[in-house]
Amino acid sequence: MSLRDQLKKLNVGMSRKAVSLSPHDANWFEAFSAVDAALNDCVPKDLELHHIGSTSIPGIHAKPILDILGVVPSIEAFDNNRSELESLGFVWKGEYGIAGRRYCVLYDESEEVGLVHLHVFAKSDREVEKHLIFRDYLKATAEASYRYEELKKKLAQSFMDARTNYSEGKSELIAQLLDEAFKWKNNSIDLTPAMNLHSLAYQTDLSILALQGRLENREEYVVAESFGNPGYFWGNLLVMKNAPSQGDYARWIGLFKQEFRHQPLVKHMTFGWDSTDGFEGATEPFVEDGFEIERSVVLTLQQVRLINPKHSCVGLEIRPLVNDKDWEAAVQNQVDCRLQTFKLETFLPFKRIQMKKYRDMSEAGFGHWFGAFLNGKLIGDCGLYVFDGTGRYQAVGTHPDFRKKGVCANLVFETARFGFEKLNAKMLVMVADPEYHAAKVYESVGFTPTEKAIGVYRYPKDQ
Repeated sequence: MSLRDQLKKLNVGMSRKAVSLSPHDANWFEAFSAVDAALNDCVPKDLELHHIGSTSIPGIHAKPILDILGVVPSIEAFDNNRSELESLGFVWKGEYGIAGRRYCVLYDESEEVGLVHLHVFAKSDREVEKHLIFRDYLKATAEASYRYEELKKKLAQSFMDARTNYSEGKSELIAQLLDEAFKWKNNSIDLTPAMNLHSLAYQTDLSILALQGRLENREEYVVAESFGNPGYFWGNLLVMKNAPSQGDYARWIGLFKQEFRHQPLVKHMTFGWDSTDGFEGATEPFVEDGFEIERSVVLTLQQVRLINPKHSCVGLEIRPLVNDKDWEAAVQNQVDCRLQTFKLETFLPFKRIQMKKYRDMSEAGFGHWFGAFLNGKLIGDCGLYVFDGTGRYQAVGTHPDFRKKGVCANLVFETARFGFEKLNAKMLVMVADPEYHAAKVYESVGFTPTEKAIGVYRYPKDQ
């Protein structure tokens, strides 16, 4: 099926001459994925795509045309891809009134119906940040998205056949919302909902999620949402302030559905609760309805307790990732380290999105993602991010071909030393499966079991 046919089947498309708003359609996210796949198949890998515009904002009316932001290292180098884009049916329009942009449009076969507006900028261009922060602000702030939607509805009624007037009518409010968005960004990292929890596991989990999406404090739970990564089970969840009691099951399910009603691509359900001793509470109704219980041990380390690994690895280099090649190698290692119950076709897109968020955090100065390299090949990796002196490890993974050779112990030891000496960490936190051997590896370099964490999750088995 051609890209055009895929998009039309997913309710994308509007006359070039008219202005017509449609209620938000969850199919638009799938449509973006189809365009992403098609473009990545025909253009070099350094084209990074983001779903922007009103079709990317759950819950608001939008013109059923996809707006997509493309980010490239060099706009001049991107010009070499013109023929590939045109082979997909895109019309190349050049800057089209905005300096530094490459604007490409996909129409239907008649060229009377618009399907996709692709806006490509160099990574250094200020427009990239503006587009992304505008989208994220509207997704995170219901009041702002409501104002934007109401104006759009009024303008659509007034200028049904005058798209230029419709666009110009939004300009003043867009400028105002952008100003709000930048202020929101500068003050949006509020760790209070996380730091009010007792559990070190969820404190540190939610601190990281605060940088990747949103945290909202409710009377009896905290909502965590990872923007743009609906398949992240432990990134879209409710952390309850108490363990489940008899009769809580149906109510908790209702709360989750209510909090994520705007995000139809969140197909799973995940609940944690603020326990330090692993108290499970009334989990029986969850298990009976297909939920799995996640039991974890929380290990902590202070610098004075750091222990040299028993075995050295000759030739092993451990360092932060520094370029696209490093990050791609880390993605592939994480994929190779995944549980085999997770299917490659769903795990790989999830992991790419997740690693992009970790890279953003690294570039913003919150920590680093590290690789363990042997003869230039990445054979292990992990993240370490620090908040108010507490560092949290993420996704420690050693390639299956190099396990039980001391790689993991050396990786954790060297990154811990880096965290204490260069990231000003006072304590490091690791959350592990108590039944898996890795917890013993962490203990071998000084980590001590301190707490237990508990949660439940259920996900579609095709994921």
